[in-house]
Amino acid sequence: MNANALRSILLVKNVEEHDPDGAVLPLAEREAATRDALRQPPPAAAAGGERAWQVLGARAAQLQQRLAGRHPVVERALELESVLTSAAWLMLPAAFALGLVLSLLDSRVRIEILAFPLLGVVAWNLCVYLMLLYASLRAARTRMPDARSAPWSWTLWPARWGWQRASRLIKQSSFYHRPLSAALRQFSSEWWPIAQPVLSQQGQRLFHLGSAAIALGLVAGFYLRGVSLEYRAGWESTFLDAGQVRTLLGWVYGPASAADRKSVV
Repeated sequence: MNANALRSILLVKNVEEHDPDGAVLPLAEREAATRDALRQPPPAAAAGGERAWQVLGARAAQLQQRLAGRHPVVERALELESVLTSAAWLMLPAAFALGLVLSLLDSRVRIEILAFPLLGVVAWNLCVYLMLLYASLRAARTRMPDARSAPWSWTLWPARWGWQRASRLIKQSSFYHRPLSAALRQFSSEWWPIAQPVLSQQGQRLFHLGSAAIALGLVAGFYLRGVSLEYRAGWESTFLDAGQVRTLLGWVYGPASAADRKSVV
């Protein structure tokens, strides 16, 4: 059972509960969808529970298609989530391009190992790791698994924006079809709490992939500079001497260097 199938089942359930007479979804179509779903061959080695969910999912998918074709507000309200998810993945090429731009901020010929483009990305990732560690310790101390995802609540803002847009569309539908609007409002209130953990996980994954894309873009930019100019790295500082810079770089790049040596061995 995936999220799309569960969403379809929840939508059809609410429509049928608010439309007992079949004004929105005719009773004959409901019976036909049930028969078609029961005729589908069961998956190999499927248990009884899996077979039931398969029938419910197939029936709900067929009825959702009929609802969307008859009432465009249903399709528009449901497609906001998928559209936002697809648009979010466009952030990865944008993050890679940002990494390329960051590599060009230093206009010097050589690569400045103490400048923002390089140490800034390392410091950013260090802050993220510290935030993850803090969230894990807090969840373990309070014995609340939700505390681990609390720092990532901001990743839900695209989905929350889509949910607000869908709510406005559903509210507008009450002017021409009250039973459908009531069903959609109930569906929205039930689906949003279920979808939040999934959407939060997707947002966190996209955030980490975006950070990796920025780092890859930064490294690619340095390679392009090296190919077109010269592979030279250096530093300038008024407050740090050579020994202090060596110690700093050992702290910053030492763990990665040690891990790389172990992987080679």
